[in-house]
Amino acid sequence: MKDLLKMTNVTGDEFNMFTKGSERLIIRGEGNIINVPNQQFLDELTQGKYGKFSGHTHPPGSSITPGPEDRPFLDMMKQKRSAIWGNIVDEPYIFGSLPIQDEIFRQEIAKEKWLKYYENN
Repeated sequence: MKDLLKMTNVTGDEFNMFTKGSERLIIRGEGNIINVPNQQFLDELTQGKYGKFSGHTHPPGSSITPGPEDRPFLDMMKQKRSAIWGNIVDEPYIFGSLPIQDEIFRQEIAKEKWLKYYENN
């Protein structure tokens, strides 16, 4: 995702990444808009053919918080959470289908990181 963020910072275009095992599907937008070529491709995305919606970038000058289409798309993907990478911070903004979930997910991830760190020491 950090490579996609670098590309976003140069091009000004948003990038979405889908992950299925070791495979990645990257969709490049135009500015902050992602268009899919047709309904069949959208159906394949939402049915998981290309894996989970790992995250996406937001162009420079855009907020790192979810835009109006981010949460509904997460619902369409039937996913619990995803991430947004922006040029403001080094860490992604983790978000869920509902705004109230965002902080809960971030706390869960922070706890997982600390447990992993202390288990190895």
